[in-house]
Amino acid sequence: MAQAKLSQRDSNQVVYLGDKSGFDDLFGAHSESNQTRLAVEVVTTIDTVLSNIVDQPPDCLLIDCEMSKDTSTKHVQRIRDENPTLPVISLVGAGNEAMGRQMVRAGATDCLHKDLVTDRGEVLITRIENVIMAQRSNQQVSNRSDKLSQILNTVPTAVTQTNRQGNIIYANQHAQDHLGIEPSEVTDRTYNDPQWDITDLDGDPLPDEELPFNRVMNTGEPVRSFQHNITWPDGRTRTVEINGSPLFDDEGDVESVVFSISDVTEQQKRIDRLKKYEKYLDNSPDIVHVLTEDGTVEYRSDTHTQAYDFELNDILGKDPGTVIHPDDQEHVQADFEQILGSGPEETITTEFRVKAKDGEYHWFENRTTNYLNHDPINGILVTSRNIDDRKSHEEELEAERAFTQQILDTLNDLFYVLDTDGAIQRWNQQVVDVTGYAPEEIDGMKSTNLFDNSEEANIVEAIETTLRDGETVIEAKLQTKNGELIPYEWSGSRLTNTDGETIGIVGIGRDISKRKQKQAELNHTKRQLETVLSKTNTGAWTLDVDEDAISRITIPEGLGLDHKSSDIEPYLDK
Repeated sequence: MAQAKLSQRDSNQVVYLGDKSGFDDLFGAHSESNQTRLAVEVVTTIDTVLSNIVDQPPDCLLIDCEMSKDTSTKHVQRIRDENPTLPVISLVGAGNEAMGRQMVRAGATDCLHKDLVTDRGEVLITRIENVIMAQRSNQQVSNRSDKLSQILNTVPTAVTQTNRQGNIIYANQHAQDHLGIEPSEVTDRTYNDPQWDITDLDGDPLPDEELPFNRVMNTGEPVRSFQHNITWPDGRTRTVEINGSPLFDDEGDVESVVFSISDVTEQQKRIDRLKKYEKYLDNSPDIVHVLTEDGTVEYRSDTHTQAYDFELNDILGKDPGTVIHPDDQEHVQADFEQILGSGPEETITTEFRVKAKDGEYHWFENRTTNYLNHDPINGILVTSRNIDDRKSHEEELEAERAFTQQILDTLNDLFYVLDTDGAIQRWNQQVVDVTGYAPEEIDGMKSTNLFDNSEEANIVEAIETTLRDGETVIEAKLQTKNGELIPYEWSGSRLTNTDGETIGIVGIGRDISKRKQKQAELNHTKRQLETVLSKTNTGAWTLDVDEDAISRITIPEGLGLDHKSSDIEPYLDK
């Protein structure tokens, strides 16, 4: 099993179903900066995943629909059968969005487009953390609900009675469950026995007069849901919740106090975690909204702690369409109508612009899920995040790409980029103009399709040589769409990524038609001259030849020509 980990301690455990190259594309540039957040294990088969998710389930499973062969919806269903609550995120590439939707319908928690995360690994890492946090929160709420239901059905509480002197005179059989000692040991103690080691929830000692016993004795009034910590004999600190009521004697004085005591340690831990999650939510870059079926905002998380340099309009109780850019309202409304027809298993991502209080528009990404008629949300859950920086970066990249393409399009030569299989990945306008093929025809075309069959073996060999040795130069005739053959000189160099891995070939094709024509003319003149020389032994001929033709000829006397002539063609023809 291949492993690639970004962290070794105190991190969320993530399993990536794909291959190592897919993992590097998604996480490679971000591993060091996020090394304390995720520990990622790379596996290549669904069977490996299924063998671990029962006994040692990860916090999240990533399924790369492009890099793994085990990406059918049946596999997601098998995972759900083994672990119904495991967060599963499917990753899809361009043209594979339908598979992402099918994976979500089959049980995947979320679906992400790889093009949106490859250059911004932070998006993927944050999304993983969000689904893990959501799953844990849901699990905690479920556990709490189950616990409360059990309490209501069975009332498994410790019941004690304490006399006016503070001695515990009765304890039921459930006392051991909540107080950590047998009932007989309970009745050997007082309400404030030092062995209890009573403290408040922060661990500080509680004054005796604040304890439930004294509050009931002093006021004659019941005490409800008073919590403090006690220490069990095994040294564990437990939180107990106490309800106390007075028992009066015939004179109307408090004779004793009856307490119902419950160990609420685990509940308190869940509450503390929920409070922590609420704090995380308040300080998260995401804003959470809950909308009604007609689109009215009925809940919105606190936005005052968001690290924005602008202030959003208050839309609580309003239609959010009032602050959405007019050009974006149509597709936002279309996505909202689509989500109304879906269920909790589908999430739709929408990008649009929102007007701030200063009147400026800012880009946001919404992730929307329909929880109508599903407690406890019972509404449309929308998570919003500002993506101004991402959009600005995308615009810069697009401008840079357009500038680069403009430079390439001004070249007289053919510019091309091939993948390792020899398919065309990028080209300049000159390729379109010379070959006669449309851009959509060129995209992904095998490079051998641009040559006559007689050239195919040479082209294949040249590609293999370049990938192996790093560069090559050959001459081969380009065949246009209409069948015309044009002699070209092709130079190519091996193309690598930032990790030094070979990803293709980049090169130039130069039209050498004129050069070939001049060479043919020179060869013709040479043959004529050789014919003349073969018929005479008079004198010596001197020829100065440049790259393309005879530039000067010195002719021997006796041939009826000038001693020096710059044009021998009439004589040779004669």
